[in-house]
Amino acid sequence: MLSRWLLSKRKQNNSHPLESMLSLFKQSEDFVEEEYTLNEKVFYLAYYEPLIDMKQLNENVLKALQELQDDPKLYTLEDIKDVIPMIKSDWITNSDDLREKVMQGFVVIYDQSAPNRCFAIEVSQHFNRSVSPPETEFSVSGPQEAFIEAIDTNINLIRKRLPIPQFQIKELKVGKITQTRVVIMYIEGIADPVNIQTVTQRLESIEIDQVIDANALSQMIIDQSMSIFPQLIHTERPERVAAVLTEGR
Repeated sequence: MLSRWLLSKRKQNNSHPLESMLSLFKQSEDFVEEEYTLNEKVFYLAYYEPLIDMKQLNENVLKALQELQDDPKLYTLEDIKDVIPMIKSDWITNSDDLREKVMQGFVVIYDQSAPNRCFAIEVSQHFNRSVSPPETEFSVSGPQEAFIEAIDTNINLIRKRLPIPQFQIKELKVGKITQTRVVIMYIEGIADPVNIQTVTQRLESIEIDQVIDANALSQMIIDQSMSIFPQLIHTERPERVAAVLTEGR
């Protein structure tokens, strides 16, 4: 399987884990590595071009680096991180975090002479369709909003209907290859903690390479997959989800 191949490739490389992961990225032609020299010290930018918002990259990251090129100061990674006007940036010291950030559309900046760490800046490009009326659960009256493929937008639709701090989100990653984001929603103090723990354990115990949609995921966590009776409710309506959450589900 692909996941085993990735692990074996990493084991074959005796260099630092971050270098090994970057070497794996470089095998793909859509991965970009750019060199910047600041007072004879070399830094690198690395990213997957299709995942990047090039306008953000040029206006915020590259522009800041170009302004530093004429400065005689000997810059460090900390200095560069401080001058780039991006809100979301994180230090990275292990290959798992590096893989996750790069695949999410982060730009990695590192000093090749110090391969034990780097930092990542979010400049990701998002292609999400707008919130539209429900199609399978159409209603003449009531809200005309339906869930879409973007999980953050879906959480936003629920939070607008449940503006309380007790509304909690627990996020997991499912799928060895796809690393699909899965969230468990509940209202603290109303939902049964045993049920929350049971759902969490079932999701964490799933061992599969890919999870593409919620329908496939639901088949992995129900008690009787061959039962003719429905054990889960599928819905595209945020108000319906908000209603069942207030009931402790």
